[in-house]
Amino acid sequence: MDQGAAGNPVRETGAGPGPDTAQERQEYEQVLDTVVTSVSESYYSQEQLDHAVGEEFGDWAKRNDLTLLLAGHTGTLPELPGEAAPLLALAGSGERETRGWHLPFDGAAPAYLLLRADLSADRPVVVDTATRRQLPTTIRVRPSSTPPRVPVARRPEEAYDEGPLLTDFYRHLSTGQMVLALVSGPDEDGAIDTDEFNRGLAEAVFGAVPQPAPALHETWAAARRQLTPAQLDQHLNALSVLPGHDEHTVFGLLRAPWSRLYDFTGGDALPLVRGTRLAETVSLVDACQDPPTGKQGALEIIAMHGWPHDGGVPQDFGDAWSVPPSDARGLWFRRFRAELLTRPVLFLSLSPSSPALWETLRIAGRASGENEFPGFLVSPEGTTADRARLREAGLRHIRTTPTAFVRDRLGAGNQALVDGRRVLTEQYAGTRDGVGIVRVAQQVDEAPAGTWEFLLGRDPTWGDIQDKKIVARLSLADAIEERARPVSVDH
Repeated sequence: MDQGAAGNPVRETGAGPGPDTAQERQEYEQVLDTVVTSVSESYYSQEQLDHAVGEEFGDWAKRNDLTLLLAGHTGTLPELPGEAAPLLALAGSGERETRGWHLPFDGAAPAYLLLRADLSADRPVVVDTATRRQLPTTIRVRPSSTPPRVPVARRPEEAYDEGPLLTDFYRHLSTGQMVLALVSGPDEDGAIDTDEFNRGLAEAVFGAVPQPAPALHETWAAARRQLTPAQLDQHLNALSVLPGHDEHTVFGLLRAPWSRLYDFTGGDALPLVRGTRLAETVSLVDACQDPPTGKQGALEIIAMHGWPHDGGVPQDFGDAWSVPPSDARGLWFRRFRAELLTRPVLFLSLSPSSPALWETLRIAGRASGENEFPGFLVSPEGTTADRARLREAGLRHIRTTPTAFVRDRLGAGNQALVDGRRVLTEQYAGTRDGVGIVRVAQQVDEAPAGTWEFLLGRDPTWGDIQDKKIVARLSLADAIEERARPVSVDH
């Protein structure tokens, strides 16, 4: 390194027609960020430059003091944003009038090029030490099509206070009406989540993860077409927990008084714990083959993608809304969405920015924030942008890991858990024995099918209302007024 006139750093780099030795290759790559492109056509596309650096070329180049672009032949460069300058483009051959290129290797020029770069000024100065000529580092500027940014008044983030948030959560949990939607977790037990499962499938199918990353149902459809059953099973096996995993977190989660548990993980952590410790109080439902029913005598765990290794219907990660209306899995997705219209819900996710989380929120109709019943999320703190997005979705974010939440907030002795279990116990007993607490929603679900007899003059039943879409007359005041109206008699 030399020193400039005022002691500023001056760097030298060498370039020749091509590196013949290891030493020359090392000199090619030193000091400056270099993009090497070896194409013979007369046009260089934006995609070629992006692929060479692994990201959008303009964004990559603007972080450099100076970008050196080397090519074997000149070619028309795409119009780049002004922030990509300064850029020096050198070619071994080609047309000299090609705009933006410098060709140092003509017949009279030496076979080696030594450049002196002064990076201390506002714009780097690059000089050919043999000819003492300054080389241009400007680029063709792409006209900006982006309108100027308009300042947006954002609502300041309130200080996080977990106390009132948990109080509200426990109040809803104690009713026995809260639904749990498990997206990932509850602990990191060695099994991958569906986000990592999606990335692994994408690499196997597409060669790399496309940007933006496709949704899991898109990747799954491509994987079923291209991978063999053995290859697909290899990816599915990674969703299963490792032998000897700790069951305490899952056990604590299943002991809480959930109205119903929807499992979107695709793993086997929940059925393994249920089979060994909770077989009498928890039932398993495979959404891929078992349609919803009206009766519920125990906590139901609904495997929304099916159970692994059960030897029955294979798992399915396809689009929930592309299946026929009578398909069991499609019915469960509709039941899930319908339940959240009248019940509070808790989502559990290992990350607030998880694509699987936001896909689940979309399926649930919870991504817009227009919901009357509260929705809670247990997930780590995330970034400021993550929290702003969750606020827009109307979710009340409990900022902790699912593992810590189960351990610290769902432990034995919590009065909200005791109250919720008592409500559910009475409800299950009433379902099994035909006595006890009977809820209106349960009566509607279990109502016998309607008939056309209401057309003869009788009032419609719940079955008529549910099956025939008849609007019930529920106003007592209107009924009394109508019956009290005097009857006129013609003489």
